[in-house]
Amino acid sequence: MKKSKYLYIILFPIAVLSLYLFTKTGCIVKEITGLPCPSCGMTRAWLSFIKFDFISAFKWHPLFLLGPVFIYLIFSHFKKKNLYLTLFSILFIAVYIIRMSAMFPTQPPMDIEVNNKLFNILGLIFP
Repeated sequence: MKKSKYLYIILFPIAVLSLYLFTKTGCIVKEITGLPCPSCGMTRAWLSFIKFDFISAFKWHPLFLLGPVFIYLIFSHFKKKNLYLTLFSILFIAVYIIRMSAMFPTQPPMDIEVNNKLFNILGLIFP
């Protein structure tokens, strides 16, 4: 394995942990925009999965088991990598649209965070 891969393996969990600790929502996208991202609920799904609460894990994010596979694909070097990444991205976006239409804006994690940086900046620009 190249040294750069080791660096990614070390820095990725540190970045995720930092985002979780230093943001209110645990998601930098939701922290800035107030809207959930396509992977919103993934961390809580894994926490539920670790506690053997499988139903709750699937409620938080139905594709949480594909998260590690997606990350592996990003760092792997095989011929059909781009095809699989494209298919996974389409699947995540499709599930995001379904979740947004079914749960938005009332049920976590698909709710709106009104006290976010984008709304605060827009409030200063357009009082």
